[in-house]
Amino acid sequence: MYGNANTLRSLGNPSILLPTAPCKYGIFCPIYPVFFVHFFYLEDMGLKVDVGGQMCGWIAALGLAEAELSDLQCEKASRLLARRCTKVSVALGLDNRFRQFINRSATFALLNKKTAYELTQIVYYLSEYGGHDPNLACGAVQCLKFSGIIPYLDQNADLLADNCIALRFVGQRTQPQLGGLDCNNAL
Repeated sequence: MYGNANTLRSLGNPSILLPTAPCKYGIFCPIYPVFFVHFFYLEDMGLKVDVGGQMCGWIAALGLAEAELSDLQCEKASRLLARRCTKVSVALGLDNRFRQFINRSATFALLNKKTAYELTQIVYYLSEYGGHDPNLACGAVQCLKFSGIIPYLDQNADLLADNCIALRFVGQRTQPQLGGLDCNNAL
């Protein structure tokens, strides 16, 4: 949330900024998700403007979600657009590609923070944020367990929490404690 707060502060007075946001920030296509998600947060917190809907139309018309190179970014953009009822046709087979990625345990012999984060995001998407069991293979669940080692050793509470939540979404109990944070009782 610290990064989000800094980004929102940098936007200035949101009540002045929001009505012109699609035009004002339209030139920043590579970073549209940053502004997009923050405008959604502001509207979801009660700011009475419909910039999210306007931005959905703009993003869909430009095909920005379909233009994402990363499968995770493409999926994230599609889900953000769906929050305001804008359907986009993203690459078919993302779920299968996510499953292929997460099931390649040999790929994760030497994990890093980026991979650990991606594994958790894949579980979030495949489970619809815990809405149903993503039916992962045992090897994928094992990879997810191993990916929790990095944030645990780094004392990275944010990534460790993501990992614990993803493990819960696949029906696993979690054990790590970090600086008094007990992942089993934090949810």
